[in-house]
Amino acid sequence: MLLYLQDLRLSSNEGYFIFLLTAAYLFVPSKHRLMRWLIISFFVATGMSQASPDWLTGNWYMEHLAIPVKLAEWLAALSVLVQMIGGASLLFRDGRYFWTGWIMLFLFECAHLYMGELLGSALAMGALLYVAFDELELRKAEREYIYQSFIRPEPSMIWGGILLAFFWAAQLTPMLNLQRDSGVKTFLDTWALHPEAAHEDCEQRTYAIYKNRIEEIEVKPQISRQPAMLCNVYMRFLDLKSTCKQMSEQDPDFITLSSVLQVRNYREKSSYRAFEVKDFCDSGLTYKRLGEVEWNTNRGK
Repeated sequence: MLLYLQDLRLSSNEGYFIFLLTAAYLFVPSKHRLMRWLIISFFVATGMSQASPDWLTGNWYMEHLAIPVKLAEWLAALSVLVQMIGGASLLFRDGRYFWTGWIMLFLFECAHLYMGELLGSALAMGALLYVAFDELELRKAEREYIYQSFIRPEPSMIWGGILLAFFWAAQLTPMLNLQRDSGVKTFLDTWALHPEAAHEDCEQRTYAIYKNRIEEIEVKPQISRQPAMLCNVYMRFLDLKSTCKQMSEQDPDFITLSSVLQVRNYREKSSYRAFEVKDFCDSGLTYKRLGEVEWNTNRGK
């Protein structure tokens, strides 16, 4: 537990999911039903946590797909609905609703796996396969029950219910209006899902190029942002474009901006280069073309 709380890479939603399932399997009775309820709860809670302005802007989809902003916003909203409705449909005993929700979630995770969300999607697909096999075994047991001449005792579900109640109390913390410095709020926030797979840290170097000199400058956000959005690549792109316009209006000797951004995600040990652009004030430079432009086109020379 100490390792989980201290290592930010384990504190991601995927690390939390693995930790919670492992702890429940080892220490809580009635594992058979509890595992299924935890998986369903995790899908629904993930959808709820993503129903936030940060996620619904569609920035995650714009970073992974070359699509318009409006389409990215629609995909973000659709992903919230798929996870919440699909997760809730796994509660139904009617096979039509159950398997419709299951297929919807499985195809959704396949799409995210194709986009590059390897760990989270692979983990979710494995959990869905567990739920599918569990459903088949449960229906088989129901058919065979009428032929059994004895009743097998079931372990108590009370501890599983306590764990589920604790999980949902943590997810609903923002709605409880607890004091910011409350110890209860701090404790519950530790067990709540991250609203978005936020970047842990980033480093950006930006140079203002004038006719007779070059200066390193700091590009500050144009508006206040959530911590999860401070290292967002799309927002950094907009900040630089806005700075280009401001500096060109203020100084006639100003030519352009050159900038490089290094980002490290929660799940990664090392950083990656989000972009390196020599001429950021180029009117033809769009967000979609960031990956096509390099600081140095002759690497290693």
